[in-house]
Amino acid sequence: MILRVAWPAPDGDEAGPTTAGVAQHASYVALAFVVAALAFATGLGWNVGGLGAAGDLLSGWAARFAPSAEPVASPLILVAVYEPLGLLFGLGGLIRGLQRGRRWEAFLGLWAGAGTLLLLLVPGREPLDLLWVVLPLALLTGAALDELVRGLRERGEWLTEGLYMPIVAILWANLYLMLARYAAGGDMVHLAVAVLALVLQILLATVFALTVGGDAALRALSASTGVVLLMGTLAAAWGVAYARPSDPRELLLQQPTARGVRDLVHTLRDLSWRETGTPTRLPFTAVIGQEDASAASVLLTWYLRDFDAARRVESLEAIGGEEPADVAQASAVLVTPGLALEGVGDAASAYMGQDFVLRRRWSLSQVECAWGGEQLACADGVKWWLFRDMVPAPESDLWAALWLRE
Repeated sequence: MILRVAWPAPDGDEAGPTTAGVAQHASYVALAFVVAALAFATGLGWNVGGLGAAGDLLSGWAARFAPSAEPVASPLILVAVYEPLGLLFGLGGLIRGLQRGRRWEAFLGLWAGAGTLLLLLVPGREPLDLLWVVLPLALLTGAALDELVRGLRERGEWLTEGLYMPIVAILWANLYLMLARYAAGGDMVHLAVAVLALVLQILLATVFALTVGGDAALRALSASTGVVLLMGTLAAAWGVAYARPSDPRELLLQQPTARGVRDLVHTLRDLSWRETGTPTRLPFTAVIGQEDASAASVLLTWYLRDFDAARRVESLEAIGGEEPADVAQASAVLVTPGLALEGVGDAASAYMGQDFVLRRRWSLSQVECAWGGEQLACADGVKWWLFRDMVPAPESDLWAALWLRE
């Protein structure tokens, strides 16, 4: 709506904007943007104090340009891994829209490009910031799919295109299987066959285009490839949401909590059922002080929040009597961050412990491809890309321990 008011098309022409039009209507676009920003910030004038909140958000956003201690993968890699359908069909929709001079597709392309450039410049970006790129790509994907469906319905030749589509799907399936075999064994023969399948796909597309026409070949190739990419996108989304929700090898997850902390909670619940008959009434001591801002203490504070009978202390010296041995008499169950039982002296021998992993760490740099001898060593990278699995596994970063008095 802002574009139509501040940048009207000449006499109903849907042609895209020109350089002269940009210079002529730049002030109107800026004015419309400011008015829209004020309207959103103040709730259409009902909350004038929203201007201050908008200023705080702006300053917080500017602070994200500072160097970050936990860098996130490039937005281009995230889109390619988790939104392959949106990436390919979004670019196709953008190209098709620019060819037809459509202003809406041009605006979406500008939005996606500006969002990508901004995320590349912001060190403190987060995975959810990818929505600035995924949203316009999704709209462009819808435009491309609409164009594809219309073309198949109005100009599709099912006798020729219908025979070519299964061939495209079979070649893509063969490419996937060969890459999976290469990831499992690292045999260069399987990688060569995968490359051969890709070359054969290109050759068949060229021959089909020369035989029945470029539009028919493009429709058939896009339809089959779209189905394959849709399956890949759904598999990636299912993996990060359900199959591997705590795996740090998923790039969308930033410092995920390991399953070990849930095992710790379940163990405490089982002990509470056995000792008290209720799931959260077990009396125990947790070393998570109110002033301790370490990651392990924060995680334990959150996951042990339902145990209302637990005693939370800053250190083990804060319980028991004057002697460290009195700790064993004061609490039969202890939960501590880390793997060491400190502050109890010789009384540590009275406890037996079980460790639980709170967080694991992994870096994308571990899957870089390199030439090893006379062959390409990229099996780990392909295994991560296809299955989010590789050797070595993620390293344990944070630990907690559950101690029981014998």
